[in-house]
Amino acid sequence: MHYESTVSVKTDSDKMTRNFTSNFNLKSKIGPHEGDCREFYVGAEKVGIIRPDIWRELLHYSTVFHTLSGWRNECYDVSSKFGDVPVMKMERSATCLFGIKRCGVHVNGYVKNADGSKSVWIQKRSFTKPTWPGKLDNMVSGGFSVGMTVVECVHKEAQEEASLTSSLLNSMIPAGIVSFVFEDERGIFPETLFVFDVEIPSDFIPTNSDNEVESFHLLSIDELKRVIVTDDFKLTSSVVTLDFLVRHGYLNCDDEPNYIKLLETLHTPLHYH
Repeated sequence: MHYESTVSVKTDSDKMTRNFTSNFNLKSKIGPHEGDCREFYVGAEKVGIIRPDIWRELLHYSTVFHTLSGWRNECYDVSSKFGDVPVMKMERSATCLFGIKRCGVHVNGYVKNADGSKSVWIQKRSFTKPTWPGKLDNMVSGGFSVGMTVVECVHKEAQEEASLTSSLLNSMIPAGIVSFVFEDERGIFPETLFVFDVEIPSDFIPTNSDNEVESFHLLSIDELKRVIVTDDFKLTSSVVTLDFLVRHGYLNCDDEPNYIKLLETLHTPLHYH
């Protein structure tokens, strides 16, 4: 059940810092397009940001965007900040074209071993997923659909992706959020992820029910540290794993030379600034 990684432990710190600080946040600077992005308004509400290359294409074409090939018939509520009344709905795959603020849920499922150590369940995403196919991911992860609360969403995703029992659903502990801005060839992703922890019994094995997970793997903490800095792991989920390692004391300020820089990566203010 273990995922083997060949990455050397001694390279973790520097590579982890490069991964997280070079790909995320940047606040007012959005990737290479600092100062060039256009604000996207619906009425009087600023709800997103548009890169100049996408803006130019929007003026002429409607079918040239790579991200729309992953059309899901799944809508997100669009609002200026979390909790506001939505001003519109938008197809999930199109939100990154307009830099729409998106929310999601992630669950860290961990096992307490007899020797006092912890192991963590991760999933391997289905190869048929429109985004990040075949990548390693947290045990449960998913985006908000229209009209769902945080708890409704995390329960739905946990049942579909890992077949968690009612008892496990009710024992999930809210563990805060991580927030960041990520950019790739599809567009801009201002993401806020609600994080939950749940202790998984040693005799429980997650089972997928919606065909979106290829397999599950139980990793030791050392294995987890190694794999999240490789290309095998979904980059935008690795920040949640990093947050878990910090909160549970597996990364600390004395042992990790880039501790402050890494933590600042996890909490970019997106909704109230």
